[in-house]
Amino acid sequence: MAEVRRLTEAAVTKGVVTQLGTQHASGIGDRMTVEFLKGGVIGRIKHVYLCSNRAAPNRIQGPRPPQGTGPLLLPLGKFKNYPRPKLKPRNHYHHFVDACLGGEKTESHFAQTAPMTETILLGTIAIRCFGQNLTWDSARMKFPGCPDAERYLRRDYRAAWEVE
Repeated sequence: MAEVRRLTEAAVTKGVVTQLGTQHASGIGDRMTVEFLKGGVIGRIKHVYLCSNRAAPNRIQGPRPPQGTGPLLLPLGKFKNYPRPKLKPRNHYHHFVDACLGGEKTESHFAQTAPMTETILLGTIAIRCFGQNLTWDSARMKFPGCPDAERYLRRDYRAAWEVE
């Protein structure tokens, strides 16, 4: 967990271009979904469900748009003629290089993805501390009153491999 914070702080401070290795965030579907959400198209979000055409635990079998066409807005009748944002197709790898050369920021830069990474890591710690009531102090990066959980936040490194 400490490494995620340090890398993110260093990247932001130094102005380094970063990209979490997810090609999906650069795709039309994810970018169009972000535009719809920012524009308030579907109103206030109360619940999110993952629809997939593949069977998997905790997934709802449902309609899925063809690859590269963007999200489905449901109910279909209500949004049938709703205008879709005009987004240019983009190559995930070229977009990263363009950002390195001074172009627009990548979709999955560390400042955006680090909080998600921390959330996933917190879930892993909660699983390892099963049965314990954990309170997370994000600003201090501590679990007050639970040293058992805190041991997963940082690690001891071999000499010459320390994180400064």
